[in-house]
Amino acid sequence: MEEWAAKSCLGEDVKTLTNYLQTSQAMLDALGDRLIGNDRFSPLLLELKLASYEADDVLDELDYYRLKDMVEGNTVQPELSIVRRVTCRAGDLLSSQLSRALRFIDKLFLQNANEPVTDVFSVSKTLDKDSVSGRMKAVSSRLKKAMKSVDSVIQLQRFIACAQRPMEAVNTRETSSLLTEPKVFGRDKERETIIKSLLISKGKDEKYGNFSVLPIVGIGGVGKTTLAQSLYNDPRIVRSFMVRAWACASDALNTLDVRKLTIDITLSLDEEGSFNLAMVNELDKIQKLLIKKISGKKFLFVLDDVWVISRWELLIAPLASCMAGSIVIVTTRDYNIAKTLGTMPTVTLTGLETNFFWDFFVQNAFMGQSLEDHPTLVSIGQEIAARLHGIPLAAKTVGRLLNKKLDEEHWFSILNSDLWKLRQAPDDIMPVLMLSYQNFSVHVQRCFSYCSVFPKDHLFTKQELLYTWIAQGFIEIRPGDQSPEHVAQDYLNELLSSSFFQPKDGYYLIHDLLHDLAISVSKDECHVMNNDFYINIPSSVRHLCVPYSIQTKEKCRYYSLMQFGPQESECQFEQTLHNNQLEADKLRTLIFMDFSAFLRNNNESENVTLNCSSFTNTRVLTSPYTRKGDQLGAVHNLVHLRYLDLSFSSFEKLPESICLLYHLQTLNVYQCRNLLSLPKGIANLIRLRHLIADEGRHYLGRIPEIGKMTCLQELDAFYIQRDLGHKITELKEMQELRGSLRVHNLENIDNGEEACQAKLKEKKYLTELRFSWDDHLSSTPPDVSVDVLESACPPPFIQQLDIIGYNGTRCPTWLSDNLSLSCLKSLYLRDWLGLESLPPLGHLPHLTKLELISLSFVRKAGSDFYGFSQGISFPRLKELLFESMPNWCEWEGTMRRQIFPCLENLTIRYCPKLKHIPVFQLQDYESNQLFRPPNRSDQIQHFPTRPHLPFNLHSQTHAFLPPLRALTNLKKLIVMRSPGFAPAWNKLLEDGQRRQSGFTLLLKELHMSSTTFLTLPICQNLPSLTHLTFSDMEDGAHDVTAFTDDQERALMHLTSLQTLVFKNCPNLQFLPEMLYRMSKLKELHVVQCGRIRSLPDTGLPPSVEVLVIDRNSRLDTQCQGAEQHKIAHVREVKYS
Repeated sequence: MEEWAAKSCLGEDVKTLTNYLQTSQAMLDALGDRLIGNDRFSPLLLELKLASYEADDVLDELDYYRLKDMVEGNTVQPELSIVRRVTCRAGDLLSSQLSRALRFIDKLFLQNANEPVTDVFSVSKTLDKDSVSGRMKAVSSRLKKAMKSVDSVIQLQRFIACAQRPMEAVNTRETSSLLTEPKVFGRDKERETIIKSLLISKGKDEKYGNFSVLPIVGIGGVGKTTLAQSLYNDPRIVRSFMVRAWACASDALNTLDVRKLTIDITLSLDEEGSFNLAMVNELDKIQKLLIKKISGKKFLFVLDDVWVISRWELLIAPLASCMAGSIVIVTTRDYNIAKTLGTMPTVTLTGLETNFFWDFFVQNAFMGQSLEDHPTLVSIGQEIAARLHGIPLAAKTVGRLLNKKLDEEHWFSILNSDLWKLRQAPDDIMPVLMLSYQNFSVHVQRCFSYCSVFPKDHLFTKQELLYTWIAQGFIEIRPGDQSPEHVAQDYLNELLSSSFFQPKDGYYLIHDLLHDLAISVSKDECHVMNNDFYINIPSSVRHLCVPYSIQTKEKCRYYSLMQFGPQESECQFEQTLHNNQLEADKLRTLIFMDFSAFLRNNNESENVTLNCSSFTNTRVLTSPYTRKGDQLGAVHNLVHLRYLDLSFSSFEKLPESICLLYHLQTLNVYQCRNLLSLPKGIANLIRLRHLIADEGRHYLGRIPEIGKMTCLQELDAFYIQRDLGHKITELKEMQELRGSLRVHNLENIDNGEEACQAKLKEKKYLTELRFSWDDHLSSTPPDVSVDVLESACPPPFIQQLDIIGYNGTRCPTWLSDNLSLSCLKSLYLRDWLGLESLPPLGHLPHLTKLELISLSFVRKAGSDFYGFSQGISFPRLKELLFESMPNWCEWEGTMRRQIFPCLENLTIRYCPKLKHIPVFQLQDYESNQLFRPPNRSDQIQHFPTRPHLPFNLHSQTHAFLPPLRALTNLKKLIVMRSPGFAPAWNKLLEDGQRRQSGFTLLLKELHMSSTTFLTLPICQNLPSLTHLTFSDMEDGAHDVTAFTDDQERALMHLTSLQTLVFKNCPNLQFLPEMLYRMSKLKELHVVQCGRIRSLPDTGLPPSVEVLVIDRNSRLDTQCQGAEQHKIAHVREVKYS
């Protein structure tokens, strides 16, 4: 920026204005809101804020022209300049502090959109250097004067020094162990659960030793202290704990006051008053006194209202001397504190249930008055109570106000008032919530207060929150490598931890009371338009929301938000403007909740357009459900715009003039299903960070010159072409890419040098990468493919890698290197056409999933497959898949090293020539607990190479079954179309008995496609089997129409069987007649077995509770008719 300004002959003006803006920012940071409302200082502070806003707008507009020059080829460096970083932080920082300060001008929406722009640069703004220089000089003079006025009253240095120290919020709240409520409403369930856990706590705690920590967490006013008092004074607790103590940490907002809290604990234990600690200054002496008091005793300690945990270890040091089973109860508003300190399940308090809350509300509002005497007040009170969301302190606050006058007028006035505007005592709900708000940093406060521009009960997406905060400049620029998105996520996590946001079905919701708090602290900067026609929008508003429910024609005309056809004259607008305060060019946020709803509700044509030439300082514009791109009007005038939300719109194309929004950071076209492509010049948006679109749309994957978008963070797919502007070299400078990237059409890369120029290895934020040769009929020589893949080395932190369609004859060295891909967790290789043996992969230290599919020419998995290192091969691999490898015939093993110590799933599918699977070194699994996996009962459908490893065979051969000797803990087994398996399994049992190894099968679930195993002795050794499925009977088993007598008798050996399934057995006609003797059977499934006409003549066992059959099948007809008596005892009949 500085260099560009100097070349534009504006360098001195920019430097001067930037310096003044930095100084004014420091002053405003130091002063904060402490002088707001002070008649002496407020006008001076107001003028300083006004001037700072204007300075930010001027510098930001100047930066727009710098970006414009970059796009047009006059410069090449897109980084954010120092001046821009300062102005983003300064000007937008002021947004949250300014109140009742600024005025607005003109109208917000224009008559009609301009005609479609053929040449977007024909409407582009041009820099008037003389005008801009004059503006900067004027603003600099204004800033200088404003700062001088403030400095004449206050010593600037003192406030700057204050700004360097965290501002301490004042918390005067104190609590004690004495019950403050005569009756505790609606917490019986929580209280009884906690008491039960406290009374059974006797053993050692893994973290703290002799005591455990139970956190109680919830927002301010929800009743944490009241519940803790109730627990503390419960007779069962008093009897169980030899000593009890209570301390309140409310005044510790930056660090725990260990000395004060230790004294409070000791005095709380000293019932006789024998300790005189007032004159004891040494913490060591005080803690030793505490140790004497609790040593060897079981105690209960309540630490109420914890805000911070610094020096926690020092505070609890004396507690180690207590008896095992002692308890510390911590109440806090912060989930992170609860998670850090707690060793027992956290108790989370939410609002009271409706009936309990109403009882408590009545107690405070009517104070013993009969409800029958006030039926109207009861009705009004119920409406008020519904707005308080079960928060007890809110009921107490509002109840006291209502009780002052038991008349309808007073109660209606409170019903129609915002809670935050009501006069409240320091201990009432809003001051309590305000204390939590003041505990946040100024940046987090700003982000939260901004959310008041959205209506109550609005469901926020994470992207909406993070990206609008960034667009408004609310995010602190931290040193190092942290992106604004990362910092914004930290802010959101902090707000979530303090319950200022609540997760809800993938969205985030602000509690109504906290929304009221956000309104109160936003100081009239945020405004949601309401239905009252005669209430003007305050002139201080910077952020405006127009909910669709109130977008009436009259309201929008009154505020000049829209033009309803060319017949309305300019004088009509001027007459309207004369009667209201709205001045659009100060707006920084404009949100239409549903643009098309306005058109539907008012029967308007689609000619209504936004007047983008009016609100030129807007940073955030949200206009979802827009019908036509032309309704955006002269959008190119929004030179400051950073966030544009057009989601759920039905337009087929966007105006080309969008490509002139050089500051744009986020473009949201999610669920714009008619939008087929983006404007051709979209790559001119060199500041674009996020394109939010439906998965799979790949809008950016084929646009020319995408390499100019160096700030872009998400690029789901990139399609390489040989044309200029589409080569892989476009990725060279796109170092901010993160997440997943799919690179298609590698056949269009001429050589390795071209691939190397993409600098994929330097894209350190990518976690998933796919390389794909998509034209399998291309004539790319194998040596070129080898060169290309070798040169396209992924970044070192990649976690998932897919390589598809590779026809090279060797594996790239970076894949077989010990260090190149040390973080790789998942590797997917498909359609490799050149390799004859599997590549060396066993060295990858964190690989957990390996899928090898359609490696058509691979014949051998040799010792090289296990890697070249001497340690454990595939040390963390859990899932291994071989599929569609028609020429694979040999898999070598090794007895010199340990292989697959963590393998859980092994699938071999459609490998017809494979004749042997090696016997891996398994003896250590039985003797070394380090490699013995835990028992697993979850569904795994794969072949085992270690204890209790379920497996799935999809091959006719059974010559590779020696590893079955290790299946001593097998939980689930699926064997499909493998007729030789049953004899080998039986041989396994015989070998185990000969060795007298105590071999016992613990199989719980078995899926088979053949009934032959039933006649083998193995069937008599399945004592734990609870689930048996016969399915897909074919390839030798398809001719089974009924079970033989021997097979039916064999079923009786399965004495633990609870679920029996027959699925997709097209030739089976009869169910086993002896089914009725299976006394533990609970579920019977007969699905896709069309030739079964009836249940066995002997019926079903009395134990069957669930029967699953096909609807409208022959069996269904019988069960509803002639055989209904056979299922009379069945509790539920389900249809598949």
